[in-house]
Amino acid sequence: MRRFLTLIFLMITMGLNAQDVKVEQEFRVFADDVPKDAIEWLEEAFGSLKRVKWYFEESKDDETYEAKFKLKGKRYSVEFDEDGDIEDVEVVKPWRKLNEGLKVKLEKSLKAYKKFKLRKIQEQWTAEKSDDLIKAIKTNDLSAITVRYEIEFRAEIENVLGYWEGLFKDSGELIKRRRIQTRPTDNFDF
Repeated sequence: MRRFLTLIFLMITMGLNAQDVKVEQEFRVFADDVPKDAIEWLEEAFGSLKRVKWYFEESKDDETYEAKFKLKGKRYSVEFDEDGDIEDVEVVKPWRKLNEGLKVKLEKSLKAYKKFKLRKIQEQWTAEKSDDLIKAIKTNDLSAITVRYEIEFRAEIENVLGYWEGLFKDSGELIKRRRIQTRPTDNFDF
């Protein structure tokens, strides 16, 4: 029933707006529900972790598993496909922790939008080979992997005021932008 309702929700949302829209739903799951390969990869890359929260995520394009945890004061989100193969690792980064050159380039890209305000920044790590990603995590040397920035922000774009997600190269260049479809709530936002 939950999958059916999610499908109906996605179909309605896609019909309402033809532009690229991020529509995701996350459901908390037990580690027993997660592919064994995902759990093994996470342990190999990060060692024994405490308090890993697992989620099953449905979007209009795919279904994934996501592990969320804190390690050494940083918040991580590690995403796997349905088979348990690694897709990416994301680390929440405060604006003040970005290097000055990147900040200038990102500000230049974001100032093109009216009324922009940052909501969340995540440094995204990907690699062709999962072993390269593990090595980068263990050695803290990111030179052999691809580093990008996934930034959520509020802005007015094409006369639509809302939340947006932008994927940026480490040079600050925008790769992709999409509107975030927020779920209706019973709460009023002022």
